[in-house]
Amino acid sequence: MAVGSLIEGISIAASWPVIGWMAAGLLAGIVLGALPGIGSPVGMAIVLPLTVPLEATPALILLISIYSGAMFGGSIAAILLNAPGTESAAATTLDGYPMAKKGLAKNALAIATTASALNGFVAAILLVLISPVLIEVVLLFGSVEYFLLAILGISLITIVADGSVMKGIVAGAFGFMISTIGVAIMAPTPRYAFGQLALYEGLNFVAALIGMFAFAEMMKLAVQDQIAGDAVGITGSITDGIKTVFQYPKTTIKAGIIGMLIGAVPGSGATTSTFVAYAEEARSSAADGIFGEGDP
Repeated sequence: MAVGSLIEGISIAASWPVIGWMAAGLLAGIVLGALPGIGSPVGMAIVLPLTVPLEATPALILLISIYSGAMFGGSIAAILLNAPGTESAAATTLDGYPMAKKGLAKNALAIATTASALNGFVAAILLVLISPVLIEVVLLFGSVEYFLLAILGISLITIVADGSVMKGIVAGAFGFMISTIGVAIMAPTPRYAFGQLALYEGLNFVAALIGMFAFAEMMKLAVQDQIAGDAVGITGSITDGIKTVFQYPKTTIKAGIIGMLIGAVPGSGATTSTFVAYAEEARSSAADGIFGEGDP
């Protein structure tokens, strides 16, 4: 049943003009995702009126393509500007931008492209095949499971902090502080909104990331006499970047599984899965001290 549905879905996606809408959606999504602060929600909202005259299948594929393209496009700004285009690309800045500063921007972009396409394709197939079982597991998630997932995220701070206990404590405390902004979940009481309706739903995660990464770069450039001397050039090797992904099959497969499992849990998503995958690889890797230094 699942295999038949998978084959039927692939045949529909590969037919014309569906494949044309897919290409257009991917291109638009990449461009919108590369613009910090735009991302897939705005792109899908802009294109949504255009889907009214379309049939259900082309319209759905167009919107999914925009979302998928934006998820990859966010890594472009993260690698070249150290400002993630989407919240899910925040983890990419940790090593992507240092690689670009080393003259390996093309390598980093090729790694992001290949890993996104490969894991996206494999995860889509696995999702179709195991979705009946996965849905049953996800429905079992309750308050206890979400609490344990939150504890897992907090514990991963120490791994990402690269051994610096104080840095991990400060980062965790800052995260807790900004998470208290907005209306309380258990009681309709606004907290730290300062009368601003825009803050009632909490601090926008994309805006916070752009401010955190882009503002730091702005301050760095402000104290420099010459900006061009520290500019990131589009150099490196695309071929070597593609080869790098296949040189670490265990890492690629592990990241895909983590992304699929966490992404299936309501309330989690791409941002959580990327940081969990990054922290897990940092924990299990035998090469200590290379994370955050621009190592492929």
